[in-house]
Amino acid sequence: LVLSRNETLRINKELDNHNQFFQQIFGRYMSQELLSSILSNEKNLELGGEEKEATVMMSDLRGFTPMAKRYGAKRTVEILNLYLEEMIDVIQQHGGFINEILGDGILVVFGVPDYRDNPCYSAVMCAKAMHDGLERVNEKLKAKGYQALEMGIGINSGMLIAGNIGSTQRMKYGVIGDTVNLAARIESFTVGGQTLVSERTYENV
Repeated sequence: LVLSRNETLRINKELDNHNQFFQQIFGRYMSQELLSSILSNEKNLELGGEEKEATVMMSDLRGFTPMAKRYGAKRTVEILNLYLEEMIDVIQQHGGFINEILGDGILVVFGVPDYRDNPCYSAVMCAKAMHDGLERVNEKLKAKGYQALEMGIGINSGMLIAGNIGSTQRMKYGVIGDTVNLAARIESFTVGGQTLVSERTYENV
């Protein structure tokens, strides 16, 4: 089968359009950095992990569960989407990898999957920007007659295990270890509008 030049160009254009479509779709479920890494090397789809130095940031809204019960499903999702849209934008601007969105909580890692200089500093600056972003979210919520949100953030730095976890049928890129657990523990001690960091993070910043 011999294709004409015009037919070849048409097929290549269709393939490019399909690739862009799938990248846009999958880009909504994972970071662009992780997606690019997977597309560039199929070995990045293999199960396994390695120890890496990174900074973990955990954020969570205060009093969100009783608020959700009061507003009902539709309004709760509207509030949550306004909040997450702002937070995700801020996190991506600061080079954070969103590992999990746990309802109103967000687990973010700096330094993996791609290395960056001083991930501790990036995480702290991101936390500051997230608090600023929450003020913008609350302005929108106030205009809609909703209650303002309050957020606490915990940050910790250290060694963790990062890699593909799961099975050959279903896997995800994740991080595990004491560094992650301690970040969540630190976050649990915060009050609304507060960021707490570990000594390791403080020293590096």
